[in-house]
Amino acid sequence: MRRPLAILLLPTAVAAVALAQDSPQQGGTGATAPYAGVVPGTGNLPPRAPTPGGSLLMTWPGFQQRPDGASRFFLQTTAQVQVEQRNEQDRFVLVMRNTGLHLRNNRRPLETRYFNTPVRQASIERRGRDLAFVLDLRAPVTPVVSQEVAQTGYNFVYIELPAGSFIPEDLRLERSQSPAEAAGATSPSRERSGDDTTEIVVY
Repeated sequence: MRRPLAILLLPTAVAAVALAQDSPQQGGTGATAPYAGVVPGTGNLPPRAPTPGGSLLMTWPGFQQRPDGASRFFLQTTAQVQVEQRNEQDRFVLVMRNTGLHLRNNRRPLETRYFNTPVRQASIERRGRDLAFVLDLRAPVTPVVSQEVAQTGYNFVYIELPAGSFIPEDLRLERSQSPAEAAGATSPSRERSGDDTTEIVVY
């Protein structure tokens, strides 16, 4: 398993984004540090980890750029969850029935417009007793949704997206710096709101 190479801390409201890449990112300005966030296939636990199998909570949202050019979002929950898919105008919505939110920081948007994915941004919305994971699309795609229970006892909901060329021309030059730099990253710095820390991590 590749070890994290750099961690860049953003001053904007962006939740943790895990990028799985075949080769190290070049040109970053972040300091080397271990990534302690949740990644499928590892034993990393969310902050203030609740007990799996208890109250149904969404405990971590994340994003991964895949080595084959595809990408995926993942949602960690304390148990398997009933989901409903909806297509709204330029948006894909995954509704998680009767699901609570573990920490308020998990509502921060995942800003992915500088990555080669058909999604500009993903965010969590409260809809009555449900949570909605909303993908703002920049290309017409049909995500594939699946779930699996990890060895830790937590459940993962996966939203798989196809490979393609999705970055608009006006963003390509900015992206050539590095996705985090283009998004306005500063390093090393931390912006906190209560217990919240906003990070983006590059594998």
